Amino acid sequence: MMSKTVREPSSDQTELTEPVVREFNSRLEKRPLPVVPRSSIVGAQIHAGRSLGEANRAITVAHRAGVVAQVRAADRLYLVDPEYSTEMLLDELRTYLEASDDPDDGLVGAINARRQELRDDGGDS
Repeated sequence: MMSKTVREPSSDQTELTEPVVREFNSRLEKRPLPVVPRSSIVGAQIHAGRSLGEANRAITVAHRAGVVAQVRAADRLYLVDPEYSTEMLLDELRTYLEASDDPDDGLVGAINARRQELRDDGGDS
């Protein structure tokens, strides 16, 4: 499910989420898709010295603050830029995955679930 509200983060939240956002943006620049597996961000945060709990908390705070959005695919979680929560993003992802020789079925399922969510909600979130 993607974030629906954007809250102004406190300075403590900013300090907590800044490394997550930097890593997320860095990974976005290297990918042909505007999504990043949450596990890769958690791994990078652990590699940088955070505990698993701290890494997950930082991502959760970033999500609640509206800095990143999440899309769940079965038991995998992806992070996306909250600006791209529209049908256009979903179409872009689906087109890329359908053209891929080895599409990620979990991500395709998440895209379809999000598309249905948008229809049920009557539009973008």
